[in-house]
Amino acid sequence: MKNFKRISVIALIVFIAFSSACAQTKNAEDYYGDAAMKRLGGDYKGAIENYKKFIAAKAIVNNDDSVTVADTYLVMAEIDVEDIRNNSEGLDYCNKAVQFDKEYQNQSEDLLFTRGIAKMYLKDYQGAINDFDSTQTMTSAPFYKAMAVFLSGNEKEGCGLIIESLNNLFGGCSDQILKENNAVFIFNEFKSFPKVRRKCKCE
Repeated sequence: MKNFKRISVIALIVFIAFSSACAQTKNAEDYYGDAAMKRLGGDYKGAIENYKKFIAAKAIVNNDDSVTVADTYLVMAEIDVEDIRNNSEGLDYCNKAVQFDKEYQNQSEDLLFTRGIAKMYLKDYQGAINDFDSTQTMTSAPFYKAMAVFLSGNEKEGCGLIIESLNNLFGGCSDQILKENNAVFIFNEFKSFPKVRRKCKCE
């Protein structure tokens, strides 16, 4: 009888622990879903806060599923770099993704691309160029590399690379062609660095 009671108590403890873990997992998923919705709604800071909660909740459960902490840090970096232009924090999140998973930068070209843009805005031009050179599938990476080359002080080479990259991406580099192709990200970069467009004219 004593052994039966002891087994029952152990089973109850295991059940409570399992139930708690399941509940925590659900909370983690809820945070992730809420974060994605906030980003879609333009509440970028709210999205980042919910992603932070997701990471904290996931750390407690320590479960292994399709969304990793490294992936989440990358999403937070993308929000900072693409949506908010908080490049310093975005670079920090990229570094945290690599700290969490040492092989992540060898597996994710999205990480290298996002980190490269953050470095370019933070005037680490050679670091940006190195990251862009390490991407093979990101079609706009040559354009951003060209921007980094120009901004590093090598304006002549940079202009040549910018024009070449736009021709490869859109079949031309005039404002009209860029508008026809809805190249919003190109115009955004030219708006951030007006000197580039003034120097690198293409009609």
